[in-house]
Amino acid sequence: MFYERYKMLCTHNGISPSKASEEIGFSKGLVSHWHKNYKQGIDTPPGMEIAKMIAEYFEVSLDYLLGHNAVDPLQELGKKHTSGLTLRDTTPITLRPRPTLTDHEILLIDAYRQHPELQALVNQALGIPDPNEEEGEKA
Repeated sequence: MFYERYKMLCTHNGISPSKASEEIGFSKGLVSHWHKNYKQGIDTPPGMEIAKMIAEYFEVSLDYLLGHNAVDPLQELGKKHTSGLTLRDTTPITLRPRPTLTDHEILLIDAYRQHPELQALVNQALGIPDPNEEEGEKA
């Protein structure tokens, strides 16, 4: 999943995976490793630091890059919602503003998404009703 997305982002931006690695700041050998494993059916995601560098370079979320999010940002970022209409944004991706998160915020979001019990505690603290409890009350 990761290598597919990395390669697709490179293709979309008109750059080879090896050239992108040079520009981002990691070795071509790592790209070769990902590609070799990908051909063997093994998904080998990068470490967090390299993943963040890749996500920043291509202006996509870590979730998308690592396969946690099925929404294609190349399609979603190009849309504007105006008066209920969806229009294609012609601003190049590289010129669009992107939200910035601190490393701490990224770690919190990752932990939240990976642990349902943490989601329940945060929802309880924020006063968000548990949808499972509402279903039980209706029955």
